[in-house]
Amino acid sequence: MPYAEEELATVLRDLSGGASPNPGRVDQVVRRGRAIRRRRRGGGLAAGTMAVAAVAALTLSPGTGNRPVDDAVPVAVRLPLRVAAPEATRRSEALSLVQSVRRQRMGEMAALRFTARSANTLFNVRCAVPNSWLITRLDTPGRPGSVGRCGPDDNVSQLDKRSAGPGWVGSVRTLEVWVLPPQAPVTTETSPASVALIASETGLWDGAWAVGIYDRTT
Repeated sequence: MPYAEEELATVLRDLSGGASPNPGRVDQVVRRGRAIRRRRRGGGLAAGTMAVAAVAALTLSPGTGNRPVDDAVPVAVRLPLRVAAPEATRRSEALSLVQSVRRQRMGEMAALRFTARSANTLFNVRCAVPNSWLITRLDTPGRPGSVGRCGPDDNVSQLDKRSAGPGWVGSVRTLEVWVLPPQAPVTTETSPASVALIASETGLWDGAWAVGIYDRTT
């Protein structure tokens, strides 16, 4: 039984797991479906079925981004609501998610402006693409930063008390986070100060990621 156009759009959304189809490609498939219906009206293979088969991958197209060398894995990049403080595991202390940002593409920077509530503030990043490059910078004296790899598991970092300093609690800070594709020209020796230039040369790549700040709620 052929699909109506609105039914076709619904099927496409279902096949894509809820992702928004590419409008131009959808129009193309609809036109192709109409042509098939005209040729095969009254019997044969249903035009709607043909259209759905032809479009099975259209919602997976990278759009304006690029495909990563390491395929994105179907993992959720939702951050946990609580994370245990590494130095407080014996006391089973956990810190709560107080702020977060999510991005759909690598190569885009996320800046989180927050008020430090304790000397144990944690930063956690999850990336859908394994072995993505993770670069962070914090606007404290000396602008400390880090370069490492990111994946679907928790990537937790924490300032030690000496780095935080006596003025940390109650101060307003900004954390800059970049996630770049695995093949980006980055090494563990790369300076975080150069990440903006590297990102502009690498471009945007498909791959969701999320960063969260964890701290005491009171």
